[in-house]
Amino acid sequence: MLIEVLILTVIAASLSLIALAISGNILQKWFNDDLKNYLFSHKTLFQLSLAVVATTLLSGIYPAIVLSGYKTIHLLKGSFTKTAQKFTFRNALLTFQVVFAIVFIVGMLVVQQQIKYIRDTDKGFEPEQIISFNGIGLYYNGAIGGNFEDFQKRLMNDPSIVSATSATNVPGYGERPPKKEFLSNSAKFDMEHIGIDPRYFETLKIEKIAGEENISLAQILKDSLSNYAVINESAAKSLGLTNPIGAKIAGCDVNFEIIAVVKDSKSYGFENKVAPTVYSYKNECGQRRFKITLMVKTASGMADQAIKIVEKEWQKNELSKDLPLDYRFMDQQYASLHAKQEEMQSAFNIFSIIAVIIAALGLFSMSAFQVTVKRKEMSVRKVLGASINAIFFQLNKPFFKIFGIACLFAIPLAFLMIRSWLNNFAYHIEIQWWYFAFAAVIVFGIILLTISYQAIKGAKENPVDSLRDE
Repeated sequence: MLIEVLILTVIAASLSLIALAISGNILQKWFNDDLKNYLFSHKTLFQLSLAVVATTLLSGIYPAIVLSGYKTIHLLKGSFTKTAQKFTFRNALLTFQVVFAIVFIVGMLVVQQQIKYIRDTDKGFEPEQIISFNGIGLYYNGAIGGNFEDFQKRLMNDPSIVSATSATNVPGYGERPPKKEFLSNSAKFDMEHIGIDPRYFETLKIEKIAGEENISLAQILKDSLSNYAVINESAAKSLGLTNPIGAKIAGCDVNFEIIAVVKDSKSYGFENKVAPTVYSYKNECGQRRFKITLMVKTASGMADQAIKIVEKEWQKNELSKDLPLDYRFMDQQYASLHAKQEEMQSAFNIFSIIAVIIAALGLFSMSAFQVTVKRKEMSVRKVLGASINAIFFQLNKPFFKIFGIACLFAIPLAFLMIRSWLNNFAYHIEIQWWYFAFAAVIVFGIILLTISYQAIKGAKENPVDSLRDE
């Protein structure tokens, strides 16, 4: 028996390798990795060999133990079935399959809802139609009123470019802004700092809450001894300022005057909580933190023309005319922050389907076995006047019990797993009761569809066919 199981397992493993090799390109899109690099490695083949041996032993030993448990006297009498207690292990395996199906369906729903939440929820800024050109500021004078400012103004003269700005940090790309120490009312606060120019909030569509964030370049140049700052909501809460406009905070060896408060922006994804942030217009917090990245907001449908305009102006600079432009679309680079969640969604969809198919196959074979075992019992009930509905319920009652027990295990397990996963996000959906109800209804429907064919077939069978030998 073990030899037969070993041959079947080896064939199954070989077919699996062939299937993976054929579908490698499709799987590469789902998992963002080339699985062919690992498919025939020594490690993979060793693990597959262990799986073949373990499957062979488990699949071969269990039937051997069951068959050895039969008593000869029962076999001679024609009694090949065992008592209900003997089906405990088989029912446990089936319950395990149903539990996995429910857990995967709940997980699939939660991942889909979280990704939908990330896509639809207000991020606090608009990355659409924005192209970021990296490193351009290195080849211009980035000081207030320098030729980098003139470069941006020339770009905005073209109808394809709505606005242009520069900053020390770009939303969704690169390292997070450094934390600096600020003082307010003799209390110390660690807050992130971003160096910006006057068009930063306008370009990214970051909403103002109070004050006036769009300070003019002329005013900054005029008030050369003043240092203006804009803070976000989180910073205002951290500082405990009821009326922050006009308040003073000290940091980076200068005193800042707060001129505006803007909404929090989830610039670095939904996994990271928005940090208290200070925006300033000069290089107060580090002379080596240059505003080298240019961000251009293009008119709708004119991205290609905007890139050509930037390239044309770029080539006019003697220092950079022979260098290539490095640019990215901000909405794409922001979406890449959640690429793993997108891949997880695809994986959950696939594994949910696989789990449901495996559970359905187990239920179908179990229902066929149940009908065979209780064939004579159902015939006697039918002779005694039992209806088809009563026989149908009697045949399916064990499966309803399995479903109920599976729900008792699957729902708490699924809840703990999805709560643990959602805790990875600073901003996430709330767990809803209908996720579990939907998964349970789907699995219950699959159970009914799977077992109904065998149960109805057994309930409609002519009792004479089963009892003619009695």
